[in-house]
Amino acid sequence: LLESIHMALEKFLLEISQISKSELIQNILLKILMQSKSASLTSVVCSVVLANPDKFYDVALILFKTIELFPIDAIRCSGEFHTKSLYGIGYGMDKIRDILYTDERLKTCEDKHRNSSLESLFLNYQFFGVKGFTEEQNTEFIGKLYDIIDQYKLNTLISKTYGILLARMDRRNLIPKVSRHDDNHLRIEFTPKELSDEHKKESEEALNQYQEIFKYSSLRIWADFLIGARNQTKTAKQEEYDSNPLLALSETKQLVEELKSGRNGKGMFDYSIPAFSCSKLLLEHKEKLSKEDKKFCKEIVLATISNLFTDDYDYQISDGVEASVHAISVLVNEYPEETEDYVSIMVLALLDETPIGQYKRICDYVIESIHKSKLWEQNPKVARSILFGYAKLKPIYKNIVAEKRKEIGWGRISKKSILEELEKIKPDFTFESISFDINDITSLDIHAQEIVLQLIPSDTKDKIHIEIYEKSLPLLAFQLLKDRRSYIDDDSGDDSNIYLLRLHIFKNFAYFILQRE
Repeated sequence: LLESIHMALEKFLLEISQISKSELIQNILLKILMQSKSASLTSVVCSVVLANPDKFYDVALILFKTIELFPIDAIRCSGEFHTKSLYGIGYGMDKIRDILYTDERLKTCEDKHRNSSLESLFLNYQFFGVKGFTEEQNTEFIGKLYDIIDQYKLNTLISKTYGILLARMDRRNLIPKVSRHDDNHLRIEFTPKELSDEHKKESEEALNQYQEIFKYSSLRIWADFLIGARNQTKTAKQEEYDSNPLLALSETKQLVEELKSGRNGKGMFDYSIPAFSCSKLLLEHKEKLSKEDKKFCKEIVLATISNLFTDDYDYQISDGVEASVHAISVLVNEYPEETEDYVSIMVLALLDETPIGQYKRICDYVIESIHKSKLWEQNPKVARSILFGYAKLKPIYKNIVAEKRKEIGWGRISKKSILEELEKIKPDFTFESISFDINDITSLDIHAQEIVLQLIPSDTKDKIHIEIYEKSLPLLAFQLLKDRRSYIDDDSGDDSNIYLLRLHIFKNFAYFILQRE
């Protein structure tokens, strides 16, 4: 709540700073700085100053006198690169929430001042001064900036702790180097004239550490075709991957070897990159992959999905499992002799209704994968096997879980034990030879029927699909429209899930009806 209030305050101040007198807004900013003890409110003031550097230069001078703000704001500035992806998590799943909340947050990422920092502002003032000032006024203002730097340098502790920062901020200590960035822009790089041996060593170590940690960040962003793909501005490196996907493959292989040798301690998010990268390569660039390359990607994808069926798997978003599930449709076409295994993976994943927070359920990964890959159009036999296999195994799976729950009581049920029981009950079961029985569908509980309906394409003309709708909807209507409190006492599911259940079924049915002729 407090964060939302401060965000609203920031938006209000940014808006009125464009239409109100500068003196009025400056008084508000000064009052916040003097009376508040909140770092969050200080960041609001900082944001307004960065957005209006030529209006609130006096407030900027006050901020500059607290050196601890510089590295904190630098971290904020560097994090803006990923903020858009973070805000976009789950976008499109709740249209009302997107309109009321997410769209506004995403729009703030477009503000030009988000890419500025106190350090860059301090340096810009030294080179360009304040717009509207006379030359004499700018000379006086820049002199105040030099006084701030000199005061910091006189403090032994500050000079030692922030020596590199002070060297970067002092125009008097910088050597400019101009190079061409592209056809329309020049790049100016600054190198400090004077830097102690200790600070040089510290700078080199920090740079090496930074480069090592973010060594594969470009690959990570490029490979994320799910969450991060939306509204991402491509960098030169990402465009290079697009034109030469084998480069991405080469770096992925290198990362896999580094992860085996313990790199995970350096890049905590790197472990999921191979799954994303290999899935994207299979989905979008398989024609450029050799037989060996496809095999490598297949092994990564299957190894990632196998985590779903282990007892020590911790469910989390963007761990590569969702991306890998999307790649299964490609593997079905590339390795038709292994179709039975891939159908089995999809069905077993469908049985898992574990929610990943408010994002999705594991079963939703499979549902989306089937529709996005157009599996019903390109390989209807496999799609039917998944649908019928789920309908056949779901009641068996549910009974096994119920029996296990009676045995152990409260606690996590071993997935391994469930899979072993499934194997015992259906030792000769094959998805390829499975036949359709409408009773398999109508005997499912309401939660399983919801998944069945989501598996069916809304524009279907298939007679079996139509029959499923005709037989299941009358049964569903009775359950969906009764008082939600009555769900507690039957086996339809608890009332905490009934809202989403209704939403999914009603939305799916609406799409289905709209596609009827």
